[in-house]
Amino acid sequence: ELVSVDDIHQDAASEILEKMNLQPVVYSENPRERIVFINNQKFVEGQSIDGTVTVERIMPDGVVLTAQGERVTLRAEGAGRP
Repeated sequence: ELVSVDDIHQDAASEILEKMNLQPVVYSENPRERIVFINNQKFVEGQSIDGTVTVERIMPDGVVLTAQGERVTLRAEGAGRP
């Protein structure tokens, strides 16, 4: 059975992102003041996590990460819930 390169990248990206534990998000209208904590470490937009994942965008309720060409949104616990 043949497996496409895209499938390999998606599986690898999913495996990497499963290890990400999103903690508090500090959101500001000023992008320079946005901070997110992942796995007990502080990150800002554009910063790399372990050289494999990039913090693409910090939002009020979560963060957009990119890993091996795959974009994933992690939501803070309780985000979007009453």
